[in-house]
Amino acid sequence: MATILNTNNYSKLNSDITDIMRSGLYSGVSINIYTDAEATTFALDGNTPIEGKKINKINTTGAYTIASNNQYVNGNIELIFNDGTSFKAVDTVDDVWYKLEGIVFQRRTF
Repeated sequence: MATILNTNNYSKLNSDITDIMRSGLYSGVSINIYTDAEATTFALDGNTPIEGKKINKINTTGAYTIASNNQYVNGNIELIFNDGTSFKAVDTVDDVWYKLEGIVFQRRTF
């Protein structure tokens, strides 16, 4: 079962990444993003499935109301990947789920 990706789950996402990195077994964290909670269908970035993307940075913006016109803006969470692409999930608009995986150290011999 996957976890829903939204601003309400940001602290869980952050602590899960921290736990993976603190284990000392991994050099980074990758994410798979799905369009269903059962994690059977990958979400797409253009035409490319979001599968095994290494996370570089996560930005989150809370919901707010624009004072001048009283327009409500949903919160969002944006994942920036090491290949320069990004994915933004807007609360109550985009229903996507995720699973994280540690990226194993690539040992090198000199």
